[in-house]
Amino acid sequence: MILVVNLNASVDKRYEMTDLEKGDVMRATHVENTPGGKGIHVANVATKLNEQCLVTGFLGGKTGEFIEEKLKEYNITQDFVKIQGETRECLAIITDDLVQTEILEPGPEVTEEEKYRLIEKYKELLKSCDMVVASGSMPRNISKDFYKTLIEIAHSYGKKFLLDTSGESLRLGIEAKPFL
Repeated sequence: MILVVNLNASVDKRYEMTDLEKGDVMRATHVENTPGGKGIHVANVATKLNEQCLVTGFLGGKTGEFIEEKLKEYNITQDFVKIQGETRECLAIITDDLVQTEILEPGPEVTEEEKYRLIEKYKELLKSCDMVVASGSMPRNISKDFYKTLIEIAHSYGKKFLLDTSGESLRLGIEAKPFL
């Protein structure tokens, strides 16, 4: 089984528009809301390819409930830590000339207790997985070395870890020597 870690899930809102003019009132021609976050996209593809996977991370509020329900519809196995904060929303505005403008919320704040619960859940889930894929950004108050910690824990369980992130989180994660 592939364990997918998505710490900063989102509801991805896609607005199709004829054009986008700063300062004007604009009307979308089509709107679509889907569960998002890079890890959820990984779990979606793995599931479509008939790979056994489970996605975990943080979810909170009405947007978190929306994501849970949609993942059930998509037959994606999930085991998230419920948080007090509201899971973020991200907007993609696509105009007729196929130019895409994105507005990405930073994500919720996660308490120390919620972070601890995720680490404990992660350790339990590691027992039944073959590899870990961690993909995407982190909520705003999670330390940049959090992926490094997850990699080190995975190593202690003898699991391969694939890391897909950027910036300081990537640099620090690489220090823990992920498989990829």
